[in-house]
Amino acid sequence: MPCSECGGHTVWDDTAASEICTACGTLTDPTQVVLTSNDYSHGHSDFWQPTPPATLKNPRNSWALAGQGQEARDRKNAYTMGNFIISLAVSMNASGLSPRAITLFNQAKAIGYFRWGRRAKVVAGACLSIALRESYRPDSIADISTLLQCSPNLLSRTFISVTSALQIATNSVDPSVFMVTLQGFVTSILQGHQVAQSCGLPATLLKILQPLSLHTVTQTATSLCNVLARICPIDGQSRPSAASTACAVFLLSLEAEARTPLASLGDFAKTLGARLNLGKGVVMAQYKSIQDQVSSLIEKVPWLARYESHRGRAKVAKRTVVARGLKDVIKFNEEIFHNILLPDVELELTPPEASDDDNLNDDGTEATFSTSSRPHKRRKIHHSLDEATRFLLNPLHTHAASRPHRSAPASGSTFSLASYVLSTSALYNISRNPPNRLQLLAAERGGSDEAAIPDEELFTEGELESLLRNDKEAAILQRALGWDRESEEEDTVPKEEVVKSKRRRNAQGRQGQHHETEHLVKKSRLNMDALARFMGQGSESTSDNADEDNGEIDFDDEGALGLLGLGGDFDEEDLEEEGGAWLGDELYQHEDLTSTSMPNAISTHSPSLSQQGDDEEIVLDSWRPPSPSGGGGISFHNRYEEDPG
Repeated sequence: MPCSECGGHTVWDDTAASEICTACGTLTDPTQVVLTSNDYSHGHSDFWQPTPPATLKNPRNSWALAGQGQEARDRKNAYTMGNFIISLAVSMNASGLSPRAITLFNQAKAIGYFRWGRRAKVVAGACLSIALRESYRPDSIADISTLLQCSPNLLSRTFISVTSALQIATNSVDPSVFMVTLQGFVTSILQGHQVAQSCGLPATLLKILQPLSLHTVTQTATSLCNVLARICPIDGQSRPSAASTACAVFLLSLEAEARTPLASLGDFAKTLGARLNLGKGVVMAQYKSIQDQVSSLIEKVPWLARYESHRGRAKVAKRTVVARGLKDVIKFNEEIFHNILLPDVELELTPPEASDDDNLNDDGTEATFSTSSRPHKRRKIHHSLDEATRFLLNPLHTHAASRPHRSAPASGSTFSLASYVLSTSALYNISRNPPNRLQLLAAERGGSDEAAIPDEELFTEGELESLLRNDKEAAILQRALGWDRESEEEDTVPKEEVVKSKRRRNAQGRQGQHHETEHLVKKSRLNMDALARFMGQGSESTSDNADEDNGEIDFDDEGALGLLGLGGDFDEEDLEEEGGAWLGDELYQHEDLTSTSMPNAISTHSPSLSQQGDDEEIVLDSWRPPSPSGGGGISFHNRYEEDPG
């Protein structure tokens, strides 16, 4: 009798005491009970049979022990792969299809289609895809390949091979196969005005569709089909066709790309349905069904606004909510699906199976390795010398592909790089320009040195003169670059400045030698001449007698000394009356000492100076600031008196 759920063929099973559908695995009479005895083994399973008892043999004579034979190893691997297929089916929300996938896997192994190893996992994924197609669901090859961590192309080839080996014919029910057709149809509508007028679409709809990227719309529609394929229907209602689902998903993807509902949706649904031989009602019914499913998925995304209606009215329409949140729903579900982890498969492999497993690449091809320990020498494609030659001859020319270099037999004589560059025969084929005179001479005489080609033969008569600038061009270039002005400025340097700079350098040299011998302090950064000129007016009245008493100090120096408290109306007799020591002409012998070391100069004028033999040592007492006298200089009679005690 046919199955009550799917109408498939049923067979009798003694273990279940009922008929079982071969398509969906539904029991015809699930109320039957099978009584068993206590002798029934607890380890009984459809995938694992207890190993029959065997006598222990001597392992030295290659006798197999109990549980170590090939049959026992195959049962263990089959049991492991059965659990793996169950986990894979649960991840795809198709746990009811795991028995059918396990059956297909065992049949493929029975005919010797594959060996244990990495290929067994790919075959298990292909068997689950076949079971999905048989249950009128999309094969989900992309999702299964993501879980198996293999390429979709490898899984597709394995799917075709398994169906061919088992002689199974299935029809694709994946809506994503129609997306390219719908994309091309909409593109023809937007590009051709006659097609748009024949379809009867309004101008407002075409205005919304014109700026949209149809390639992005197709990708969104394909991702939405994968998300919907993971939702297993819980009722036994008739499933819609793949074509109607494709039209509805494409409409939702267009609204998601525009982030607003489309105008005249019914007319557009009628146009798309006519392309796939569908009616407007079928497409709109499927559109509303998928819209409700997406709306329920939006509620599971925490950052999206939900559709809320009060008394049959809502602030935001459901179509608007779905259009704004469709892409976020797809991204949210894709991240969750990619985080699913499958259990590790540990199979017992023989040495040949282990070697085949190691040589298997991700694309399903077997990797071949060389038996020789020394790797083969790769053929040299790019030759640096040829590339350098081409660049020197024509830097702006880009050669597409270099010709293979043919090595010539080695000779006793060696040529230089210049000889190779100028005499190589490949230059005629490489360069677009004809060879010049030097290249022709080098190729004719077999060398480019001075003995083969003299300097007189490098240029033809008048060729070198044509490369040089004449007097008129040189004059124009000098005026443009300003070379004539610079030369005139260098020639008109006054001789007085040259003499002054020479004297200044000589004076600095003598002062530097004197400073090294006397160990004086560093020069000050204070410009005494500028300071004296600035304060010259205030010190004119108090420094009139200074020029008469001491001819070595001019007005500017006296004004500067008066400002710093180092000048004044004093002479040698005043210093002797105060008991001080007169240093003679050494007081103003060096201007650097007076202008740079101000505390030492003041202490030199103070009466507490002592000299000790040849090694003159200046002992400085506590220094007092000079009294604020009215003139530019100071007098020792007006200094502060030290307080006794």
